Amino acid sequence: EAGNGEFNIGFNPATKRIMTMNSGPIWRLTPPEVLVPAKPECCNAFWEDKSSTATNTGLDPILCTDQKSGRTFASNSTVGANAVYAYTDNDGDLYVPVGVAGPNGGADHQTIGSGPYPLVNGLPNPLITPANQGEAVYYCSQDIVGPASCYRSDTLGASYGNPTLAYNGRGAVVPGGTCGGLHGHLHVAPDGTAWLPVKSCSGLQGGVFSTDMGTTWITFQVPGAISQQQGADPSIAIDADSTIYYSYVNNEPVTVGNPPEGHERVQVGHRNPDNTITWTNNFDLGATHGIVNAAHIEAVGGTSGRAAVGFFATDR
Repeated sequence: EAGNGEFNIGFNPATKRIMTMNSGPIWRLTPPEVLVPAKPECCNAFWEDKSSTATNTGLDPILCTDQKSGRTFASNSTVGANAVYAYTDNDGDLYVPVGVAGPNGGADHQTIGSGPYPLVNGLPNPLITPANQGEAVYYCSQDIVGPASCYRSDTLGASYGNPTLAYNGRGAVVPGGTCGGLHGHLHVAPDGTAWLPVKSCSGLQGGVFSTDMGTTWITFQVPGAISQQQGADPSIAIDADSTIYYSYVNNEPVTVGNPPEGHERVQVGHRNPDNTITWTNNFDLGATHGIVNAAHIEAVGGTSGRAAVGFFATDR
């Protein structure tokens, strides 16, 4: 498939099928061992065009699959979930196009993420319903080089409320610290915290997070994480204990006259009760292989203490 955007993959744990989206068309992959009759795992997957007419063309294609319900969301425009947006509950056999949302606060580079609601005073969140299956859905986008806004769906992406300001758009060094410009992909932790990474936060990489379902957002910075212009967006992996693994391309210091170096790094973060973050294990992933420049880093969390990070890289 020809591409002009970010390649997206969604996995439905219930059906074991995979949804992919790049420039607009959506493809469904059925692994060989899931086919009827089943084939050996070494065989090719069965590819089917499962595109939505609502999202076939547009800007910034994005797709994700909720891991509890199996619902897949697709968007191909940054006007918000008002148009060029749809969801499917059967891996693309039928889509529901949605135009029920408040006005969006962004114009570029949207992200969709879902995950559990946080507890309220130690008790199950009152917003949990049979319809949303306990999963909140977030849609965020930013105004190119300016602020970013996010809004939340309590109907598993079928409708959205009004957006809230996630960050105000001043990515340069300013008193108090704030973020600006492009953000990465939003991920929701098992404890219900929503994390949105940003590569320009008052001179460092960092982002914002929300512990109250997107009502308010808190800015954070990652110590020593200097933005690398060609390094693309940072990524946050989250494990089963809600530990975050902030993965980014760091603008390394070099001696005068040498070309720039962007090393792929990870720092592990633990959110404290006062919403500060304790950072540990600043790790250079490519040091053992002599990697000096990387781009397009992406991370995903697993069981307690486990995360995986992928990237493009070169030794020159």
